Amino acid sequence: MYKVVYIGNRVNVFKALISHPELKVIKAFVIEQPLISGEYDDEPWMERISAKKDLNTIVEYLNNNEFDICVSGGCSYILPVDDFPKKPVYLNCHPSVLPWGKGIHPLNECFIGGREETGVSIHYLTSGLDCGDLIEQKTIKLTPEVDVSLLYGVLFELEAELLTKAIDRLIKNDFCYLGVKQKGEGSYYSRPMKLDAVEPSVTRVNEFNNMVRAFSSSNLGQPVRTEYGLIRAFSSREISNDFFIERYETLPLGSICMKGDGFLVVKFKDGLVYINKLAWL
Repeated sequence: MYKVVYIGNRVNVFKALISHPELKVIKAFVIEQPLISGEYDDEPWMERISAKKDLNTIVEYLNNNEFDICVSGGCSYILPVDDFPKKPVYLNCHPSVLPWGKGIHPLNECFIGGREETGVSIHYLTSGLDCGDLIEQKTIKLTPEVDVSLLYGVLFELEAELLTKAIDRLIKNDFCYLGVKQKGEGSYYSRPMKLDAVEPSVTRVNEFNNMVRAFSSSNLGQPVRTEYGLIRAFSSREISNDFFIERYETLPLGSICMKGDGFLVVKFKDGLVYINKLAWL
């Protein structure tokens, strides 16, 4: 049995490690997160920690205990891997197609950056942020109906599946698999504490729709400034129907063309947008 240390908050990754027949979790640092239920709290290897104040606790444990694999999944700390014991393998689960979408909010980045795909990467943990060689990676095409809300659950499931494949690959190769180098500089994204409000009169339709897809989750929503006040948009799409385009052709940019029960039609810089899920602020 290979001894594993887990750091993070991803419930699917956590359960994949616990259920793997060749692994034994000897320590789990679960970062203040209700997703991993309390059924494991009585286990001697379980320790719940804060998202920002317990790096020294992690470092001390890794430097003073024997283990074979350390897995980071949803870890809020940048771990000083270069200072850790060299023999164990250090892995990270990341919900993007690296090197694109490095950093804290990769699921938002794939839409903000206008990417055509997203996915999951399992890579070796290094001192550089999300820079390690790839062990497993899967790509998902971003079709128009996919937004961040739809991605969250499925990518976290995929993380666990790919982590299992990565660990199986390492075991099969006696932990001598070097991985594949990431190609290109990629991109980073960290979501601001407060999203800026969009001004329709100076914003292109495609740009706005990408923002809405990026921030469609119920705790976010893309702020939009309208003539009736601020809203948060959770779902939107471009109107391409000639009747509507001609009907509102003479209205000024930024106008609300239609205001209905739970929806707006707004005139943006280069077209009409149907905002069909929103909240007034």
